[in-house]
Amino acid sequence: MNISDLQHLIQRATFGFTIADIARFSEKNTENVVKILFEESKNFTPIKEKVEENAPQDKMEATSRENRKEIVKENRQAIRGLNAEWLNEMMYTKAQMREKLAFFWHGHFACQPKMYEHATQYINTLKEKGMGKFGDLLLAISKTPAILAYLNNQQNRKNSPNENFARELLELFTLGRGNYTEKDIKESARAFTGWGFLMGDFVFKERQHDTGEKTFFGKKGNWKGEDIIKMILEKKETSEFLVKKIYKFFVNEINPIPNDILAELSKYYFENGYDTEKLLYYIFTQKWFYDQKNKANKVKSPIEFLCNLTRQFDISFENKKSLLAVQKILGQTLLYPPNVAGWAGGKTWIDSSTLLLRLRLGNVLYSMDELDTQAKGEFDAGNKSFDVGNIRKLKANFNWTTIEKYASNPTDAKQKLISFLLPYSPKNIDKYLENASNIRQIAIALVGLPEYQVC
Repeated sequence: MNISDLQHLIQRATFGFTIADIARFSEKNTENVVKILFEESKNFTPIKEKVEENAPQDKMEATSRENRKEIVKENRQAIRGLNAEWLNEMMYTKAQMREKLAFFWHGHFACQPKMYEHATQYINTLKEKGMGKFGDLLLAISKTPAILAYLNNQQNRKNSPNENFARELLELFTLGRGNYTEKDIKESARAFTGWGFLMGDFVFKERQHDTGEKTFFGKKGNWKGEDIIKMILEKKETSEFLVKKIYKFFVNEINPIPNDILAELSKYYFENGYDTEKLLYYIFTQKWFYDQKNKANKVKSPIEFLCNLTRQFDISFENKKSLLAVQKILGQTLLYPPNVAGWAGGKTWIDSSTLLLRLRLGNVLYSMDELDTQAKGEFDAGNKSFDVGNIRKLKANFNWTTIEKYASNPTDAKQKLISFLLPYSPKNIDKYLENASNIRQIAIALVGLPEYQVC
């Protein structure tokens, strides 16, 4: 593969294009590279083998309000630690494809878990099921306490149906607007009555389930939640809806999927039982995936930007939780999506404040400078643990050995770094690099260019 195609594939399929990727993949063809990426992500490793014994549990039976407040506080702190743990895996794991898919599904099945145990289960479900068949993921994630609590299905009972989960299931998770009716929402909500959880486990509360006849998609029956999910998956519109989102995330963020490719991919996904690994393998081995129009058109999300920078410079952080503040300033905090629709993405990642930090972050980390950019007022901006002022410096260690060895020849060092770090070179590149006299300065200067913000 040429370096442009290889860079495009790696950036979309993983969290960062590294010099090691150039060395191990440049002599291989496209299909072999894709096979290796999937093979490296074959095994699933839970983010925690089990919930730690001293971790806060979903125990709200405490009678005093103060005790309940303390439990909420402990869980909030533990989830933020889990945020750092998950981000760490995205940055350093060998199973890059599995993590990238889990990240994609996090935006698709967006929720804010309130309990540490729920958050752990939610992440592990995305990681374990995300590379397999969508139907298995959909059923599993729909039974996680995190989703059931976030979308109020714990309160969905036969005498007082709550339609929140059913509505988002149809609108955001599977079919999209226009492919169902209000009656479908109401009837499917009845089918999900009794779906809830006790502590950290899914439970079907039979006494709270509506056993009456329901009409869904025009079909009458004593449907349960599993039946609704099965019928949704039988709709080809579900495949089309999902393929559009997958194409936008992995292929082209700016231009809608062409009709012929939509028909081709939707048919393939549907006929292969919604096998996401097969679909992505197919996409990554198509010639059109490497068309110039599909390259450098995606603004890196804050998480992708952070992971990309970390992987390319082999950065280690002395205090991983300090990156929580960076996530917040840049506008994307793992486990804290703005709403059930997830992050809008695209150009919404860039405004005057976020762009300033993006352009400066490489130099801030390199020089261990103070982080003086102010965070936006988000979900709990007043909480001191998110106060950027409490994290005066981001202590980061760069491993320059690999980069300096890669660009050791003075005659082509600059061009090799440009090709490695940027998806395309701006015409006035020499102007930006005129004050950079060595490899480290050139590399940091390139990271500070707008072109580094896209992949």
